[in-house]
Amino acid sequence: MEPEFIDGGTGVLRNVSCASATECVAIGPNGQGAGDSTASAFAVTTTNGGEKWTSSTMPPSSYTLNAVSCAPDGSCVASGPGPGTSAPEATSTDGGVTWQDTTSLPASVSAVAKISCLSSTSCVFVGLEGPTAVTGTTTDGSTWSVQPVTTIDTTTSTTQTGVAQ
Repeated sequence: MEPEFIDGGTGVLRNVSCASATECVAIGPNGQGAGDSTASAFAVTTTNGGEKWTSSTMPPSSYTLNAVSCAPDGSCVASGPGPGTSAPEATSTDGGVTWQDTTSLPASVSAVAKISCLSSTSCVFVGLEGPTAVTGTTTDGSTWSVQPVTTIDTTTSTTQTGVAQ
């Protein structure tokens, strides 16, 4: 079976999140953003367990988004490394079909590597604040509490994975 590309192709899809067994969103950065700061990230959605994927329109200047999490209530949050000094953020309330540019992350957060949300108001991320590894949590969907990761237990793991570089 030949792969089916949406609208002639997509960029590299780097992350996928499924709110149910049939509803998923996949997202990836747009490499053209390095030369065009208005470029948008790539996102596709499925409502039938991946049999067919449909492209979503991402906000302008979202080209670095590469982390996504969708909750069973249809809310999704996407982020990634910041093209400047702060990490971008986009949200969806309809399972990733439409997206809005949002700025609830603290400006000091320079990159989000992974994000996980239970609902539109309960999320956690791992990322960077400058060169410092951090975690962030929200319980209201608009205010984030960011803490540095000060201790890494090397007795169970000798490498740090999943942190944006």
